[in-house]
Amino acid sequence: MSFASRRFAPAALTTALLAGSCLAATPAAAFKVAESTDFKGCAVWTNDAGEPLRNRQGREIARKAPCGEGTHNRDAYEVLFGEAAGTLVFRDATQEFECILELAPGSSTVMVQKICQRWTGG
Repeated sequence: MSFASRRFAPAALTTALLAGSCLAATPAAAFKVAESTDFKGCAVWTNDAGEPLRNRQGREIARKAPCGEGTHNRDAYEVLFGEAAGTLVFRDATQEFECILELAPGSSTVMVQKICQRWTGG
């Protein structure tokens, strides 16, 4: 597992990506942003039923980090709508990579990496 992949799992708490990415485009209708139940003051992604999207470790997928009260995470990242329905784009400015996330097969809440690439901002 690459360093970026290991760093992604804990970083997938809160994220939102900037428009104009080579991976991001028009919004995927199935996902929405709502207030986190786990972290006060953080916005997280939910499915169309309002259930928080989570990584494989069970952490909510945040719209942006850092966020909220008492946040100890020093990573800076954002998550935006993906180009295809059912996808999100995760941009990690700290580790300089971006990934397309999609629902794990058979799940309505667990997001997994589909593809990742180096990203230096912009």
